[in-house]
Amino acid sequence: MRAVRLTAVALALLFGIPITAQMQEKVDLDAIYKIKDEGLNRSQVMDILSYLTDVYGARLTGSPQIKAAAEWTRKKLMEWELVNVNWSPGALLAAVGRTTTFRRGSSRRPVFR
Repeated sequence: MRAVRLTAVALALLFGIPITAQMQEKVDLDAIYKIKDEGLNRSQVMDILSYLTDVYGARLTGSPQIKAAAEWTRKKLMEWELVNVNWSPGALLAAVGRTTTFRRGSSRRPVFR
């Protein structure tokens, strides 16, 4: 009889613990609706993308365009009251490594090495 009880308790624990571990936390639907509303009704993504591509054009690594675009982006983020906004051109160059980029057109002169 004792073995049956012990087995029943063991099975209850074995199957009961995973069920309690899967209990869902309460979701703040109000916050989700606010985020969706902001994204759908006041999104600035296309305006920012259009400005960056129209004003700064192609932004090759190390070019004046990428530096100007990064500075504009930094100012825009500070406008939105983000703090400690920095740009590190060295990090971008380190990520690229040693590559050769060629210009479009008839000449095959390397732009960067």
